Amino acid sequence: MQAILRAYHADTPVGDSAFLRVLPIGDSITWGSHSSDRNGYRNTLHNLLTKRGNSVDFVGSVPSGTMEDNQHEGHRGETISQISASSSEGIHAGVNLVLLHAGTNDANLGIDIEHAAQRLKKLMEKIWKYNPTAVILVCQIIPSSTHEIQERIELFNSLIPGVVQTFIAAKKRVVMVKMNEAVDVADLDDNLHPKDEGYVKMANTWFDAINEADSKGWITAPGDPTEGGDEGEVCETTPTWSLPHLLAEGAKVAKSDGDFIPKWNTRITAGEASCKRANLRFFDLDGDGVKDFACLDSDSSEVSVHLNRLTDGHVPDKGDLEFEVAKGGIGRPASGVLFADLNGDGRDDFIYVNPDGEVDAWINLGKDSSDSGWAWKSIGQIAGGVGATEKNLQMADINGDGRADFLLVDPDSGEVTGWLNKGAEIMPDYHKLGIIASGRTTVKDDVVFMGDFTGEGRADYMVVSKDGKVSGYTNRLQEDTALIPRWLERLTLIDVSGLASVPQAGVRMVDLNGDGKVDFVWINSDGDINVWENAGEGGKYQPGEGVFICDLDGDGIGDYFWVDENGHGWGYLNVGHGDNLWHDLGNTAIGTHIREDLRMAVLTKTGRADYVLIDEFSGRADWWQNLGVGQDWGWESRGVAATGPRKTFEAEYGGKFTGKNVRFADLDGDGFDDYLYLSPRGSVVMWRNLQTNPISWGLPKLVANKAEAVVPSNIRFADINGDGLLDYIVVDPVSGGGRMWANLGVQGDGSIRWNTPEVIASGASTGPGYAIQIADMTGDGRADYMSINPDNGRVDLWINTCSG
Repeated sequence: MQAILRAYHADTPVGDSAFLRVLPIGDSITWGSHSSDRNGYRNTLHNLLTKRGNSVDFVGSVPSGTMEDNQHEGHRGETISQISASSSEGIHAGVNLVLLHAGTNDANLGIDIEHAAQRLKKLMEKIWKYNPTAVILVCQIIPSSTHEIQERIELFNSLIPGVVQTFIAAKKRVVMVKMNEAVDVADLDDNLHPKDEGYVKMANTWFDAINEADSKGWITAPGDPTEGGDEGEVCETTPTWSLPHLLAEGAKVAKSDGDFIPKWNTRITAGEASCKRANLRFFDLDGDGVKDFACLDSDSSEVSVHLNRLTDGHVPDKGDLEFEVAKGGIGRPASGVLFADLNGDGRDDFIYVNPDGEVDAWINLGKDSSDSGWAWKSIGQIAGGVGATEKNLQMADINGDGRADFLLVDPDSGEVTGWLNKGAEIMPDYHKLGIIASGRTTVKDDVVFMGDFTGEGRADYMVVSKDGKVSGYTNRLQEDTALIPRWLERLTLIDVSGLASVPQAGVRMVDLNGDGKVDFVWINSDGDINVWENAGEGGKYQPGEGVFICDLDGDGIGDYFWVDENGHGWGYLNVGHGDNLWHDLGNTAIGTHIREDLRMAVLTKTGRADYVLIDEFSGRADWWQNLGVGQDWGWESRGVAATGPRKTFEAEYGGKFTGKNVRFADLDGDGFDDYLYLSPRGSVVMWRNLQTNPISWGLPKLVANKAEAVVPSNIRFADINGDGLLDYIVVDPVSGGGRMWANLGVQGDGSIRWNTPEVIASGASTGPGYAIQIADMTGDGRADYMSINPDNGRVDLWINTCSG
């Protein structure tokens, strides 16, 4: 720097020759932005101190500038709370002198300036917690040449003296530095940062403040560094959790797709007199997502099938050639047979209700070389003693996990008693929910069907009146009722009462075109099949289902990203670090794809979450890079990140590939998210991110294969103990409680070693599993527990306090 230094005539070292371990802490001004050598004020001040005769060491995790001792905790673009979270190394270094200039970005972004001084106070308390005898020189920050920013700076600066006086009264070693008077707008290189001459003025002002502290005898030898620097604070015990508190009220823009609006396509005749109505069933034999037509032998339940091969996405006028797929059994009449997917593999299984109420099942294993050409595996009794009959048992998925739940529908009252299928193996594991629908609005002779008419994946409640009119109640998630649905108001789905030829007895509600919504099917007494395809819209999404907790700005802390059903995203930066305080970025992503295909993944060294779309069939990943604050939080298309591992997975590991089980997470701890595929029983195959540009991936490796099966939707990856490695967490779908397998690191063969499981959260008050997200929201390196309200996106937070 060419500016002239102000002379100082003292000839004795500071603090009786104390070794000065100095923590410069703040934002880009501490970093030295816009100075010619990126040293900012630090080199000038370092020279002034060494000329007094002191040994000096500047400390921190960030190096910048040409000077030799160039470490500090200057974090460009960060607010006070973010600086606190990012500065662990310097805060734990055992310093005796702290140079604190923070708050410029709070003012620049307009983040709750009225409480910014309190956030500064919390940062100072944190520094003193680990450095109790340190002197903190805290600045009233330098001005801005932008009028509205300067107004915020003036408000912030006016609140700092009150904070300082509080600490003086508590006998803390603190000096307020009037940096706002030492530097004026003529000293700025842009609207926020000094030029070289301005940085020299800052150095001289710091030096004067140090001498003031020295005159009071406050500067003494530095303390010893404490644990929690580079590594963060690792929790060695089972974590404890704070009481829950409101973290976010939900995005103001959060919305649903409106109420369901019924619409039905023109009637199609899909089959003519090929099977008696009583013996006709619709089930997905081959797992292609559409229901096939099955005819059962009246006495033996032998099953013959016409495969449903869609024509341009619509139900064909007839199925493929009939073929036998199951021999049935003597004394097992067709009236007791139903089909449903018990294990979530996409193929419907064979279920039989015995006259004594016991329910047996055979798992559909797909094609084989047997006489029938199809394989079935008996799993024996799946239920008994609960009052099941062929008239009251329905199997439908009420929570959207792809596994059929066990429902008893009272034929007289319409009341539904439910058991949730929690199983991940082929044998269902039923959890009794109790009464999930009261049936109070049904009348005599009404018939109840449980099926999904909106396409959200959860079974809705439908009532068919005696004259064929169908009404429905939409199944809505709710946060605190242990998976018992909330039913929206009754709406008329279809009214065919004017057609005398459509009596109630022939009505079925079943999805025949594979769009996820049940169609209106009427079968006449001869077995002719008539279909009105469901073309209704809306009613599928709830506002809170669009919440993604991900790191948008690369500071290592979870932010709030709300995405609508079409992929448009609104970002909110976490500046409260555990408090309900967010910086609204606005609508940053203009999506063109459905939300179910979206993943947020860190694919570059910036640490920022990128926007990734997954092809459901192949697993191909297309991505848009998060350009960050410098590019107004825009996104740039980068093409294909991964071509899709479907063929590889199915060939090497077996089972059907589905895009919904693709995840991204940094399991090896290198800062880049890896491509993961979760099998139907919860094992994890990893393609390691090789950190190249363009992106490339390592060979597939089975890195988790638990003895017990786990439903993929219940799996989370998060760093619970703060060791820098993401742990494998299973969330209970009913209670929201969690069990963890701690990640012990990558082994020599590329696999990952996991610790024995432990319970980390009881879930007594968290809400059901689908509402739970786990991520570090406070900046301490340990993941916290969150429950997301599906109705509005509100977030309740349980902070991970380690051992309390």
